Amino acid sequence: MKITCPDCGFSRDLPSDRVPAKPVIATCPHCACRFRFVPEDASSHVLRHGTDNAPHEDGDDPLPPGAIVPGASSGQTRPEDERAAPARPEDRPSAADNAAHAPHTTDAPQPEDERPSREERRRQRHADHHAEVAEDSVPDEGNPWDMAPYPSGYASAFYQTTLRVMFGAGRFFARLDPEAPQLRALLYYLVVVLALVVSQFVWTSMSRDILEQAIAQNNSIFGQVLHFSLTHPLLFALVSVASLVLQLYVISALLLLGYRLTGVRHASFVIMFQIMAYSAAPVLLSIIPLLGSQVGVMWSIACIVNGCRVAFRLDWPRTLLGLMPLLLFLFVMFGSLPV
Repeated sequence: MKITCPDCGFSRDLPSDRVPAKPVIATCPHCACRFRFVPEDASSHVLRHGTDNAPHEDGDDPLPPGAIVPGASSGQTRPEDERAAPARPEDRPSAADNAAHAPHTTDAPQPEDERPSREERRRQRHADHHAEVAEDSVPDEGNPWDMAPYPSGYASAFYQTTLRVMFGAGRFFARLDPEAPQLRALLYYLVVVLALVVSQFVWTSMSRDILEQAIAQNNSIFGQVLHFSLTHPLLFALVSVASLVLQLYVISALLLLGYRLTGVRHASFVIMFQIMAYSAAPVLLSIIPLLGSQVGVMWSIACIVNGCRVAFRLDWPRTLLGLMPLLLFLFVMFGSLPV
């Protein structure tokens, strides 16, 4: 397949084994134009025009200053000579002329209606951070949930993100965007929590008779919570969602405190919050009865530990040391509770 720059026309053959499966953002090595390449129809759409060093349309190199052009009078000067000659004081443009003819730059204020929206800036930042495709590179693996609904919708983005967290946690957490909106990670976590609550409600309803017999023989806190879930299912679901969201923020703060105490100064709450939110993906295994919940929780803990290690670029001893304050807090809070 041939990929062609829509700005300068430069083209290059792309081997069939390197053709991307979905639209990607490419950078022309000739004029630095950024464009979106769609492999389905080999079309290209300009995102940012290239620099002025693109090849000339007529194919001729510019003549050096002072060259004699046949047929031109000796009194005529070429534009290159005019630029090379020093300007006289009376010919120098005024400040007002410079301001009127100054080229438009991205630093200049833009009218309110022409400024890119926050969503467009976020997508452009994500594209610059995760989808830079040069002449011989392959599409980058980032966070599909950050780009949703582009290109395939929220359901596909949720599915792809879950797979990358569960089966490629190291690569996924190493590419977290420190400027990504916190609400995105929170929404992903809420979807996982809702799936967990619904699955618990379904399995509880199917085994109601067995649970009622267990409640009659168990007066512990666990038995009381189980009885409350059977008698007030909707209220129990709301309380469960609220408590799990609160748990997300509290554990993120405690982990951040632990790593700050161990000297990890570059650790930030935004990255820690994303690690905690996306590490909840394995909890979706709770829809499987019996061992699903246990396996999901252990898998989620492994994702959190590995995520902290690769996101903050730590070795294993320092990674485990940062978990100590959280473990101490959990021991103090739940170690003395009656079973």
